[in-house]
Amino acid sequence: MNKNNILSPVSGVVKAIDIIDDIYRIYCDTGFLDSSILLAPVDGEYSVVSHNYGINLSSDTYKSKFLNEHAIIRFPNITLNLLVSVCSSKIKLEQNKQLTQCEKFGKFKNGTVIIDINRDINLSIQIADKIKAGQTIIGQKNG
Repeated sequence: MNKNNILSPVSGVVKAIDIIDDIYRIYCDTGFLDSSILLAPVDGEYSVVSHNYGINLSSDTYKSKFLNEHAIIRFPNITLNLLVSVCSSKIKLEQNKQLTQCEKFGKFKNGTVIIDINRDINLSIQIADKIKAGQTIIGQKNG
């Protein structure tokens, strides 16, 4: 396994990619048929910045950003924002710890995942790509 590769932490479909200042913001939709396992995209310590419980409105609505259950998880150079949708189960996250790439750190089913990656990473994905947790290379570190 090449440690310069950043692997997808979730399974789903890439819906949009934005460039905001010095980051790429990747929007992925996960569905009922996608794997619910969250896998570490890189080696390193991760931390749960926040985990707020809430209701399960459609993640396409404006109010869902504030009312739905959501969590923010930080890895070295990567931040994940998980937002549950209709008929979702609760987000399950393990305690902060050191992980190796592709190691399981939680469960997430049916919703939107926003992946923020530093722009010094070369993206390997495009809009409408199907990604698989722990298998799809979403970017490569320079050097």
